[in-house]
Amino acid sequence: MNFNWEDYLSLARRLRDQNTNPDESALRSAVSRAFFSAFCKARNFGRDNENLQVRGNVDDYGIVIAHFSKGKRAKVGTLLGELRQWRNLCDYSDSVNNLHTLATQALFEAQKAIDILKT
Repeated sequence: MNFNWEDYLSLARRLRDQNTNPDESALRSAVSRAFFSAFCKARNFGRDNENLQVRGNVDDYGIVIAHFSKGKRAKVGTLLGELRQWRNLCDYSDSVNNLHTLATQALFEAQKAIDILKT
């Protein structure tokens, strides 16, 4: 059975909402899981429905974002690009400002990208 990548988005919500003051690691993880939820849904959609050729490595980030940056689903490419920047910020930077707001925005944009793929 294949993994349901939207489960990562549910996990991201739980991490953000775990208590009234989630710790920084939970919020950083929420941003990361939100990105991967949307990215993997898009990658699989492109692969299964649009003959997108993916390699199963780090090159897939650019391949998928470029693929969805044109055509009728161009908004997905824009959202994925922004989510990836935020994920990189949270995964690699020592300091992230307004982290709770960023996590909330990442959840919103990841859901938006997934919803576009469903239409």
